[in-house]
Amino acid sequence: RKFAPDGTLLWERIVPPPPDSSGAHASWISTDLAGNAIVSAYRLTGNFDPAGWIVVKYGPGGRLLWQDAIPVALGRTVRVETDDAGNAYVTGQMFLGTTVDAVTIKYAPNGTKLWTRSFNGGPNVADVPSSIAVSPDGSRIATVGRSGPAFFTVIYDAQGNVIRRSVRSDLVTAQDAAFGPQNQLYVGTSRYTQATSDRMTIVKFGAGGATRWTRSYEAGDY
Repeated sequence: RKFAPDGTLLWERIVPPPPDSSGAHASWISTDLAGNAIVSAYRLTGNFDPAGWIVVKYGPGGRLLWQDAIPVALGRTVRVETDDAGNAYVTGQMFLGTTVDAVTIKYAPNGTKLWTRSFNGGPNVADVPSSIAVSPDGSRIATVGRSGPAFFTVIYDAQGNVIRRSVRSDLVTAQDAAFGPQNQLYVGTSRYTQATSDRMTIVKFGAGGATRWTRSYEAGDY
């Protein structure tokens, strides 16, 4: 749904349904500088299991510009973000052979897939993304989540080359991420020990991918 500043409903669209009788669930929506809306969604089986990605782009007036459907076992989108050039980046999970992996796809403004990357933290481990962050200039893309129970972050450049992979068993699921003005990356997670219990934790990566610091905060410090 698109609303005017005063709350008036301007238009409403329903994501095109899958070709079978399964349902669909939207996971996120993002807009670009031209006012287009990009929606990430996923198919649901009759048992409500995720079964494939759906990515749709609408123009400012609600016209369908393009859509991409990727049927895949346990396929579920998590989030979509855009850069200043209008490229869209979607992250989510797919079952790729033996395990669930975190997958990131970059789309050009016209819907062309520019690259697809998957993250596998190891055998017999489910790699599930929580979020994606994109620098305004599109030169850095970070997918974060969990590899098994452990923290993971993977940073790509604009061409999809890996700048940094980080898996840390001393931290749990990476929940969200944001880039700073010099492409430094901040990732929110938590650290658990028997002595301190659960503590909110921030990890900072430099523009080149190096870990700059890790800070944990006691309850009441945030």
